[in-house]
Amino acid sequence: MDLATVVGWIGAIAWAATGDDAKIKTRFRALSTRKKVLLVLELVFIEAAATGYLVFHHSSHATRLLH
Repeated sequence: MDLATVVGWIGAIAWAATGDDAKIKTRFRALSTRKKVLLVLELVFIEAAATGYLVFHHSSHATRLLH
């Protein structure tokens, strides 16, 4: 993982942590059910893609180290 990725993750976490919970909840409740489902699916897809990348990336390093 390079420095830009680490800085990006830290920035995203800090940005998310400073959000106004009440405003976020109000906006989420105002979404239609369809949009809520699409938002959740998008978040799941992003998490799966990130996890898959990390598993693949680290397993390829492990394989290389074993040979």
